[in-house]
Amino acid sequence: MVGPLEPSVDRLTRLALGAPTRYTAAELAAEAKVPLSVTSRLWRAMGFADVADERAFTRHDLEMVRLLMGLVDGGLLTLDEVVELVRGVGQTTARLAEWQTEAIVRRRPGVPTSATGDEQSAEAEVGPALPELMEGTKALLPALQKLVVYAWRRQLATALSRSAAGSVERESEVTTSRLTVGFADIVGFTRLSRELPDDRLAELIESFDSISADVIAATGARLIKTSGDEILFVAPDAGCVAETALLLHDAQAQDRGQQSLRVGIATGSVISRMGDVFGTTVNRASRLTVLARPRTTFVDAETMNTLTDDPNFTFRGVRPRRVRGLGLIRPWSLQRAGG
Repeated sequence: MVGPLEPSVDRLTRLALGAPTRYTAAELAAEAKVPLSVTSRLWRAMGFADVADERAFTRHDLEMVRLLMGLVDGGLLTLDEVVELVRGVGQTTARLAEWQTEAIVRRRPGVPTSATGDEQSAEAEVGPALPELMEGTKALLPALQKLVVYAWRRQLATALSRSAAGSVERESEVTTSRLTVGFADIVGFTRLSRELPDDRLAELIESFDSISADVIAATGARLIKTSGDEILFVAPDAGCVAETALLLHDAQAQDRGQQSLRVGIATGSVISRMGDVFGTTVNRASRLTVLARPRTTFVDAETMNTLTDDPNFTFRGVRPRRVRGLGLIRPWSLQRAGG
């Protein structure tokens, strides 16, 4: 529906973009002196749909295309590597933008968090909220921009140090290394998602994510990703992951109303790509999580053997289980020594 909201929405979009939209996709490609197929490929890699003949691009888009193609022309990266880089940044910043928008909305009481009713009533509801949303965006945008650059530089420094210190084998576009992988999930989440109201379910997930992220950061493990009721974390040191698992149980139990967890841990060769991890070791950790009982941590034999002389942990053998795709697995239940 075309209506009076469009100018206000355009102003809000222009504020976020930092410049007015002026180029179509074809004009952008012509100005950048690259094929339209290349700019379209970069645009899709960012996670955006095709815009046909719409004037959707700003001078910043043009500058970025020129910058990226300069990396290709200078021999620093291939076009395929640039596309992979853009895709990784696009996926990461998409989620970041959603979080930042939620932060702005929460600070503006007049801004609705979800659309309700039919299209006409929703438009009437959003309309008065646009000034508040514009005000909040103007106030927070400079700080958010600085925060993103600061956090990125900090994360980059850590990643580069970790790469330089670790023993990794570079093969093609992937990195293979020996890591210990931990999976944790909320017990009975499917049932909870049916029983709890949406706002309570959202609170549970947010609490789980934030508590888990704090514990993982404190132990020195690395959080790979969260997915609703699940988290995935890794470390080169099996003891670090084992300690993290036990602390996750403790922290979640101390959070009033939080559900119990189950954790699976496996050690072995892991493929790393674009910030994520893959391979049989990751699959084994995931399957061990499914096998674990509430408030318990199951580890594989490799992890147990690695930590068998560690005085901080004890292990109890569990009946072997046959797991599809992985064969027979012998889990070991991890406990804190003297616990």
